[in-house]
Amino acid sequence: MLISAPNFMRECDIVLDPSFGQVDFSQDFSNKKVFVNTDYFEQVLSKLLQSSNITLVIHHSDRFFDRIMFEAVRPCVSKILARNCDWTHPLVTQIPIGFVAAPPHPGQFMTKIKLDETLMKSIRDSEVVKDIDVYVNVSLHGAEAKFASVRAVRQKCLEAFPHADVERRPLPEFLKMLRRAKYVACPMGFGIDT
Repeated sequence: MLISAPNFMRECDIVLDPSFGQVDFSQDFSNKKVFVNTDYFEQVLSKLLQSSNITLVIHHSDRFFDRIMFEAVRPCVSKILARNCDWTHPLVTQIPIGFVAAPPHPGQFMTKIKLDETLMKSIRDSEVVKDIDVYVNVSLHGAEAKFASVRAVRQKCLEAFPHADVERRPLPEFLKMLRRAKYVACPMGFGIDT
């Protein structure tokens, strides 16, 4: 099974993410797996705090799951699986971003290929020579404002790895580059999933 928001969602009892449909606040969240998009964290917090022993799955957002959010839900959770989390705690397991089930806006880079098990298997099972020692991903994908806080990190990576990818590659090509690499360096803000 691919690591993706829809697949994490399917493993949960309750989904608190309007992008996957109507959110139902009527049921009790206690002793359940609850999927939460951090974009709506503040809106669902009071309902979470009315429950206990929740396994919380934080996914489907670029917003970081930070220590403030953790401390807010700590009284009602038994375990947290969190995307975009760069710190550790015994209750928190970091999970990868994963892949989208299908690209939302097909175009030059997000091809019309549905990223499914068949595509991943063809890339994974292909005979590949590990001819890239370190693949460095510091492309900005046209969202430069979003990455203003990590420009200094990006510049240091470019100084250390002058052959780093600075231009975005089409998705199948990007996945093949990852496959050819012995190691992947991807600083925070440039695709924590790589």
